[in-house]
Amino acid sequence: MKKALIFAVAVLAVVCLVSCMSVSSFNKLYVGMTRSEVLSLYGRPNSTGYDGETETDFYVYYVPSSVWAEDEVDYKISFKNDRVVSWGQIGHTQAPTT
Repeated sequence: MKKALIFAVAVLAVVCLVSCMSVSSFNKLYVGMTRSEVLSLYGRPNSTGYDGETETDFYVYYVPSSVWAEDEVDYKISFKNDRVVSWGQIGHTQAPTT
């Protein structure tokens, strides 16, 4: 019984660590990062688009607002010439562009 409990807790911990992408996990982004680097870190986005006003392409990821939260936020990463120029939660101020 004790071995089964330890095994169940270990499996649960691994599942949580592997699947827990949250807004804080986007702290690895930086201006100038390539599109392929973003894809290798975060995988395929939930949606993509183009903003004609800023002339940027963007990825949108739906992520939990924190590791234990049930609510999701839309997290947008904008690209110009296949390089990151800004990122942040949609509806919030995004990181400055350079």
